[in-house]
Order: sequence, then C-alpha cells, then structure tokens
Amino acid sequence: MNKLTKTTVLATTIIAAMGAFAAAHADEDRKGHGKKRGFNFETLDSNSDGFVTPEEMEANQLARFNAQDTDGDGFLTKEEITAAFEARAEERKREMKEGRLDKMIEKMDANEDGKLSSDEMKHPNSNKMFEKLDTNGDGKISKEEAEAAKGKKKGKAKGKGKKIEE
Repeated sequence: MNKLTKTTVLATTIIAAMGAFAAAHADEDRKGHGKKRGFNFETLDSNSDGFVTPEEMEANQLARFNAQDTDGDGFLTKEEITAAFEARAEERKREMKEGRLDKMIEKMDANEDGKLSSDEMKHPNSNKMFEKLDTNGDGKISKEEAEAAKGKKKGKAKGKGKKIEE
C-alpha cells in the first residue's frame, strides 16, 4: 500500500469515526446533558422519507467534513480539527449554560412570568444566614462578626466542613 493510499484510508477512517461520534451525540446535544445518547434521526433523514440510508449518513459525514475543511483543500489539518472541536465545545457550553438558566428561572419564577423579581431572587435561607452571622444577636452584623465568619470559612476544607491542618 503506498503512502497516498494509506493517508486516504486513514483520513476516511477518521472522518467516519468523527461522523459516527457526532451522530451518536447529536440528540444528546439538543436535549441536554445526561439524556440517552443517540443520533438525530431528523437530521440524518435528509429527504424526510422516514428512513436513513447509508447514502444519507455518508452525505451527512461529508457535509461535516466540508464544514471543518475551512481552506477547502479536501484535507483536514490538525488546526482545522482542533478549531472544529473547540467551536463545538463552546457551543455545548453555551447550550448547557442556557439550559441551567432556564431551569433556574423555572424553579424560582413563582408567578411564572418568565422573569425573576428581586423577591423571587432572594436566597431562601437569607434570614438563617443573617442569624448565623449575627453572633451576638443584636440584629446587626458588625465588621468583626463578618471577619470571624470569613476566618471560619477559610479554615474549612471546600465542601467538607473539616478544618484544614496548618
């Protein structure tokens, strides 16, 4: 097998693997983190006949390849592949962030108007936090009380509630 044939076979294998990976994760990408993995049937069924053929899968893979081949030379460089992965990672990050924000608004939006008022944004334990910080019970938090609380927080291991030995 000559070098050009080996390169072509390798490139085809990489492209097929990337296409299969993208197809396998397309449904998860649209529905959010933690959903059952699978491919997006509607995207692959390009003629909307209710079936996905090998030709449609190949056309989808070629379209993905061409989108990544930014210089149009018919080859993917390491830089083009890296740029495609980074762009997709940013898109996923944005989608996940939007999903979390939607969930937060849904959870906190008491009047279901799609917006959060200052009352809806209040931390449910804000009174308990105030009481805990107001160690002398005078209804005010002094600078000393605030500093003492900071010191306690710094002395605990993150999320464990255990003091760090110094």
